[in-house]
Amino acid sequence: MNPKSSDPGELLELLRPYGPRVPLSPLVEELNRIYHRYEAEVFDRIHPSDFRLMPPIWKEISEVAEKRRGNSAWRILDLGCGTGFEAGQMIANFPPGSIERLVCYDISPEMLSRGKSNVSPLFPEAVFSVDRDAVSASGPYNLLVTSQMLHHLTDPLGVINSLLPMLTEDAVWIAAHEPSVRFYRNPECLRVYESFLRGYRWRKYLKPAKYLSLLRRLVSLDKDIEKLTAEEAVAKELFRSTPPRELILALVDFQCVRICAQGGNGLPRRGLDFIEMSEELSGLWDLISIKTYNFMGPFDEQDLPRKYQAVCRDLARKYPLDGAHHSAVWRRSAV
Repeated sequence: MNPKSSDPGELLELLRPYGPRVPLSPLVEELNRIYHRYEAEVFDRIHPSDFRLMPPIWKEISEVAEKRRGNSAWRILDLGCGTGFEAGQMIANFPPGSIERLVCYDISPEMLSRGKSNVSPLFPEAVFSVDRDAVSASGPYNLLVTSQMLHHLTDPLGVINSLLPMLTEDAVWIAAHEPSVRFYRNPECLRVYESFLRGYRWRKYLKPAKYLSLLRRLVSLDKDIEKLTAEEAVAKELFRSTPPRELILALVDFQCVRICAQGGNGLPRRGLDFIEMSEELSGLWDLISIKTYNFMGPFDEQDLPRKYQAVCRDLARKYPLDGAHHSAVWRRSAV
């Protein structure tokens, strides 16, 4: 199987043998709800690089947003709050007393519960909800935050635009740590990445962590989240038969670049491009700050051999807008 198509029609063809019983968008949403129920209890542990990489970036984007706050306190909607990492970053980086309201929303009750446990000790007034109507009624908000959330959506800009009635006319939107397809469209970046992957496919088998992870699954210390998600999806009659784990991941991380399951090039199946987003959002949102990073695809540069760390620094100097991930600050366009 090769889940790399940029055409939803091709993705539907990949799904066809497993008999999907609901349309693509609600299917993706429900799979995310199932997947993140299983992932919630281990999310913070299995994403350690995010906690090392993102705090300095959050400090930068928080400063950009703060300069545009004006005289009003922040009234924040954290959409897809997960386990509360971004809420904690805002609490740490915004001036004391500058947050009037913090509403955290997620479609996963289990993620929301983890977020509440992590955030409430830092900001007891924070509200946590899976009820979108209740979240809407708590508006208007002058700061929208989406962190590692847009890539789970089949129509991310449609979702953002649907939130406009909840937002003030001068609202700021922080979109943090999302995949950027620009890296994979850059021939030099892609060439270096493919060279790295050819060696990585062999080097990874020499890493003890790979076998420790496998051992933890074999002795049931770690859940096989993709397998559990696929089985539950069949039990809920989302599919007629059980899809493979690669396809489950391709649906859950809908906007992410995927490597071919049978080897081959790392090519975009679909993805986010902040330049294209800016054009599509023209008249609604203005892009005021952008930072791209991860110049070795999805791999954290800090964990790479020194040779490739130097290569990443060189690529970043030459193509500062073409990292594989990006964080952006937007502001609603003046009416």
